Amino acid sequence: MTPVVEEWLRSQGLFTRREVWMPSGVCDLVGCSFNRENLEARFATGYQARSTRQSMRDADNGRPWLPLHERLVFVELKLSRRGEAWRQAWGHRAWGETYVAMPYPACNYRPLNENLYAPVGVLRVDVGVAVLRPAAENLSMHPQALRVVDSVALEYGGQQ
Repeated sequence: MTPVVEEWLRSQGLFTRREVWMPSGVCDLVGCSFNRENLEARFATGYQARSTRQSMRDADNGRPWLPLHERLVFVELKLSRRGEAWRQAWGHRAWGETYVAMPYPACNYRPLNENLYAPVGVLRVDVGVAVLRPAAENLSMHPQALRVVDSVALEYGGQQ
Protein backbone atom coordinates (compact mmCIF):
# COMPACT_ATOMS: atom_id res chain seq x y z
CA MET A 1 0.00 0.00 0.00
CA THR A 2 2.83 2.41 0.84
CA PRO A 3 4.32 2.60 -2.69
CA VAL A 4 0.89 3.34 -4.20
CA VAL A 5 0.20 6.22 -1.80
CA GLU A 6 3.76 7.46 -2.12
CA GLU A 7 3.34 7.63 -5.90
CA TRP A 8 0.03 9.50 -5.43
CA LEU A 9 1.83 12.11 -3.30
CA ARG A 10 4.66 12.42 -5.84
CA SER A 11 2.16 12.85 -8.67
CA GLN A 12 1.08 16.04 -6.89
CA GLY A 13 4.63 17.37 -6.91
CA LEU A 14 5.36 16.42 -3.30
CA PHE A 15 8.70 15.12 -2.06
CA THR A 16 8.00 12.13 0.20
CA ARG A 17 9.52 10.67 3.30
CA ARG A 18 8.50 7.53 5.22
CA GLU A 19 8.21 7.01 8.98
CA VAL A 20 8.52 10.58 10.28
CA TRP A 21 8.55 11.12 14.04
CA MET A 22 5.95 13.57 15.38
CA PRO A 23 4.85 14.33 18.94
CA SER A 24 1.58 12.64 18.02
CA GLY A 25 3.40 9.48 16.93
CA VAL A 26 5.31 8.19 13.92
CA CYS A 27 3.58 9.18 10.69
CA ASP A 28 3.72 6.58 7.92
CA LEU A 29 4.18 9.03 5.02
CA VAL A 30 4.85 12.74 4.75
CA GLY A 31 4.69 14.71 1.51
CA CYS A 32 6.06 18.22 1.20
CA SER A 33 6.16 20.78 -1.58
CA PHE A 34 8.78 23.47 -1.27
CA ASN A 35 8.87 27.14 -2.14
CA ARG A 36 11.89 26.95 -4.47
CA GLU A 37 12.88 30.58 -4.05
CA ASN A 38 12.85 30.40 -0.25
CA LEU A 39 14.60 27.04 -0.24
CA GLU A 40 17.41 28.32 -2.47
CA ALA A 41 17.78 31.43 -0.28
CA ARG A 42 18.10 29.27 2.85
CA PHE A 43 20.63 26.92 1.21
CA ALA A 44 22.64 29.95 0.03
CA THR A 45 22.98 31.19 3.62
CA GLY A 46 24.37 27.95 5.05
CA TYR A 47 21.02 26.30 5.66
CA GLN A 48 22.54 22.98 6.69
CA ALA A 49 24.04 24.56 9.81
CA ARG A 50 20.75 26.13 10.85
CA SER A 51 17.97 24.58 12.84
CA THR A 52 14.32 25.52 12.95
CA ARG A 53 14.87 26.88 16.44
CA GLN A 54 17.58 29.23 15.14
CA SER A 55 15.39 30.21 12.20
CA MET A 56 12.44 30.99 14.47
CA ARG A 57 14.72 33.04 16.74
CA ASP A 58 15.90 34.99 13.67
CA ALA A 59 12.26 35.78 12.84
CA ASP A 60 11.65 36.92 16.42
CA ASN A 61 14.70 39.21 16.22
CA GLY A 62 13.59 40.84 12.99
CA ARG A 63 16.00 38.96 10.71
CA PRO A 64 14.46 37.41 7.60
CA TRP A 65 13.06 33.94 7.95
CA LEU A 66 11.36 32.28 5.03
CA PRO A 67 8.96 29.35 5.26
CA LEU A 68 10.33 26.57 3.09
CA HIS A 69 7.08 24.78 2.40
CA GLU A 70 3.95 25.45 0.45
CA ARG A 71 2.16 22.24 1.39
CA LEU A 72 2.67 19.55 4.02
CA VAL A 73 0.66 16.31 3.87
CA PHE A 74 0.56 13.48 6.44
CA VAL A 75 -0.82 10.03 5.61
CA GLU A 76 -1.56 7.23 8.07
CA LEU A 77 -1.80 3.85 6.35
CA LYS A 78 -3.62 0.92 7.95
CA LEU A 79 -4.85 -2.42 6.64
CA SER A 80 -6.86 -2.90 9.82
CA ARG A 81 -6.96 -1.27 13.31
CA ARG A 82 -9.09 1.47 11.79
CA GLY A 83 -9.78 3.26 15.08
CA GLU A 84 -6.04 3.60 15.66
CA ALA A 85 -5.58 5.04 12.17
CA TRP A 86 -8.19 7.73 12.84
CA ARG A 87 -6.67 8.65 16.21
CA GLN A 88 -3.16 8.89 14.76
CA ALA A 89 -4.27 10.98 11.79
CA TRP A 90 -6.30 13.27 14.02
CA GLY A 91 -3.17 13.82 16.12
CA HIS A 92 -1.25 15.03 13.05
CA ARG A 93 -3.98 17.42 11.83
CA ALA A 94 -2.44 20.47 13.56
CA TRP A 95 0.75 20.16 11.50
CA GLY A 96 -0.67 19.94 7.96
CA GLU A 97 -3.20 18.20 5.69
CA THR A 98 -3.89 14.77 7.11
CA TYR A 99 -5.30 11.60 5.55
CA VAL A 100 -6.19 8.07 6.57
CA ALA A 101 -5.41 5.59 3.79
CA MET A 102 -7.04 2.16 3.84
CA PRO A 103 -7.95 -0.52 1.33
CA TYR A 104 -11.56 -1.15 0.41
CA PRO A 105 -13.74 -2.09 2.37
CA ALA A 106 -11.90 -0.80 5.47
CA CYS A 107 -12.04 2.76 4.09
CA ASN A 108 -15.84 2.73 4.43
CA TYR A 109 -15.44 2.63 8.21
CA ARG A 110 -16.58 5.86 9.84
CA PRO A 111 -15.39 6.94 13.27
CA LEU A 112 -17.97 7.29 16.04
CA ASN A 113 -17.68 11.09 16.09
CA GLU A 114 -17.45 12.19 12.47
CA ASN A 115 -17.55 15.89 13.38
CA LEU A 116 -14.40 15.50 15.47
CA TYR A 117 -12.58 13.83 12.59
CA ALA A 118 -13.93 16.15 9.88
CA PRO A 119 -10.50 17.72 9.08
CA VAL A 120 -9.05 14.27 8.31
CA GLY A 121 -9.29 13.15 4.71
CA VAL A 122 -9.97 9.57 3.56
CA LEU A 123 -8.09 7.71 0.82
CA ARG A 124 -9.13 4.38 -0.68
CA VAL A 125 -6.11 2.42 -1.87
CA ASP A 126 -6.06 -0.44 -4.34
CA VAL A 127 -4.04 -0.21 -7.59
CA GLY A 128 -4.37 3.55 -7.26
CA VAL A 129 -5.62 6.11 -4.79
CA ALA A 130 -9.13 7.55 -4.70
CA VAL A 131 -9.85 10.57 -2.50
CA LEU A 132 -13.12 9.76 -0.73
CA ARG A 133 -12.96 12.89 1.42
CA PRO A 134 -10.41 15.69 1.03
CA ALA A 135 -8.43 16.80 4.07
CA ALA A 136 -8.77 20.30 5.42
CA GLU A 137 -5.97 22.48 4.08
CA ASN A 138 -3.52 23.60 6.72
CA LEU A 139 -0.26 25.45 6.05
CA SER A 140 1.05 25.14 9.56
CA MET A 141 3.81 27.40 10.84
CA HIS A 142 3.90 25.53 14.14
CA PRO A 143 7.51 24.80 15.20
CA GLN A 144 6.92 21.03 15.00
CA ALA A 145 5.69 21.30 11.40
CA LEU A 146 8.70 23.47 10.60
CA ARG A 147 11.06 20.89 12.13
CA VAL A 148 9.57 18.25 9.85
CA VAL A 149 9.95 20.56 6.85
CA ASP A 150 13.58 21.35 7.76
CA SER A 151 14.35 17.66 8.14
CA VAL A 152 12.71 16.77 4.82
CA ALA A 153 14.38 19.78 3.11
CA LEU A 154 17.85 18.57 4.07
CA GLU A 155 17.11 15.23 2.41
CA TYR A 156 15.51 16.97 -0.58
CA GLY A 157 18.42 19.39 -0.95
CA GLY A 158 20.82 16.55 -1.52
CA GLN A 159 18.75 15.42 -4.52
CA GLN A 160 18.72 18.76 -6.37
